Amino acid sequence: MGGRPADLEALCQRFPHSPWVEDAFYGIGWAWQNLKQPDNAVAAYAQVTRRTAAEVAARAQLQIGLCRLEQGRFDEALTALLAVPLTYDYPDLNAPAWCEAARAYLAKKNPGEAANLLQKVVKDYPKSPWAEVARKRLGEIKKGTG
Repeated sequence: MGGRPADLEALCQRFPHSPWVEDAFYGIGWAWQNLKQPDNAVAAYAQVTRRTAAEVAARAQLQIGLCRLEQGRFDEALTALLAVPLTYDYPDLNAPAWCEAARAYLAKKNPGEAANLLQKVVKDYPKSPWAEVARKRLGEIKKGTG
């Protein structure tokens, strides 16, 4: 995909019915996110979630949550992150969504809810690399450093 958000935006405007439009909007979001412009990124990712329920939408939903988490907008991050496993049926994206939602709960000083989500990752996705992340964070919660 192109390097600048404007290149992809032009593609979306010129070919609005292309089967690649959702991927282009995702690319726009990714570009804005990497340019440290999370509000623009969220706007592009939201275009994806409005247009499709395909895996690219679940990935966009996850990125919306990560943008909001990085902005310290923890309630919005939780809403976006929890929507991934509760709305979409893409198991590979559930574990990272649960782990990142747990991070938002920790930021909100709610280690109990964070631990519940992390235990779910360990139980439901034991072979996922995210299970190791969850175990580490659970250990930090138990030590009181989470």
